[in-house]
Order: sequence, then structure tokens, then C-alpha cells
Amino acid sequence: MVRPNKPVELTACSSRVYCKVRADSKPIRAAAHFPVRSINRIKEMGSILENIPVELPEELVETLCSTDCVKIERIVSKGHTSSDGFWYDQDRNEFVLVVQGSAGLKIEGDDDIVVLKAGDYLNIGSHVKHRIEWTDSSCETIWLAVHY
Repeated sequence: MVRPNKPVELTACSSRVYCKVRADSKPIRAAAHFPVRSINRIKEMGSILENIPVELPEELVETLCSTDCVKIERIVSKGHTSSDGFWYDQDRNEFVLVVQGSAGLKIEGDDDIVVLKAGDYLNIGSHVKHRIEWTDSSCETIWLAVHY
């Protein structure tokens, strides 16, 4: 493991993180536990649990960040369901994590409803048709959705 005692510069290349100890040094791959004191490349910071409207006449969907390859969303539901006859049929895989609340999802072709509560996640393949059967009506259900 590299442990420089000088400030480091981090750069990203694909999914790898590299660091430089000095401006004239060659990049070296940083270990996942590389001790970095500060990263100046943070673009935005927030809380998925804050700034939730008091009234939610419709499900709230906010894009937290996106690239050509991935989109991360916060979804807030309170008693919302998919419209009758509507099925999500997405071009990308979708990973959903219920952060708060609970929900029931129906996967086309399955008899059972998948119940998700806080901390539960589901990885849905592309073009796997699914719908929201119910979300908790007594509190907000907060989802983290990653489309990839």
C-alpha cells in the first residue's frame, strides 16, 4: 500500500482511481483503503432524507446524478401505486433500495408481490416488466434507484 506523507492528487480513469504523490510522478493505482484527507472533486452533497415536500399529490422523482452509463434517482412515494394496467419496461437494469418506508412490487409473470421494507433492495433486469402495487400511506417511502 502506498502511504505518501505529502498531499496527493486524485484522478479517475474509467472505474479506477489513481493518485500522484508529486506533480512529476507517474500515476499509481490507489488501494481501496488509501488514506486521503480531502478530495476537492466533490460536485454536490446532500441528504436523501431531507427536503421532502409536505404534500405529495404525485410520486416525486429526482435525478441525483447521471452519466451516459448510470442514473441515480431519489424517489419519494406516500400511498402511490402504478396506474391500472401500467407496467414499467425499462431499457436499463434498475437497482432499487428502500431507505425508509415500505412498498409492494409486482413482477410480470409472478403470482407473489415482492415486499420491500427499509434496508431491502431489489435488482431488476432490463425489460423485466414490473409495477408498484402499493407504498406505505402512513409515511414517506424513500427509494434510491440506480439505472445502469
